[in-house]
Amino acid sequence: MFKKTRVRQIIDLLQKNLSDRENSGVLGVSRNSVARIRQVSDELHKEWEELLMMSDDELYRSG
Repeated sequence: MFKKTRVRQIIDLLQKNLSDRENSGVLGVSRNSVARIRQVSDELHKEWEELLMMSDDELYRSG
């Protein structure tokens, strides 16, 4: 995985309802990385805002 700040940037963009392709282009990461963050959210049954409120440790233990 990549830096914690990058994950939070991905989550922030996912909140804006951009596609995985758009998010990956904006941040310069792979679409698979964006899709993985989306998958973790689905597995945790959490909204984007809830994920952003989690501590880095909680967020990374989940992934």
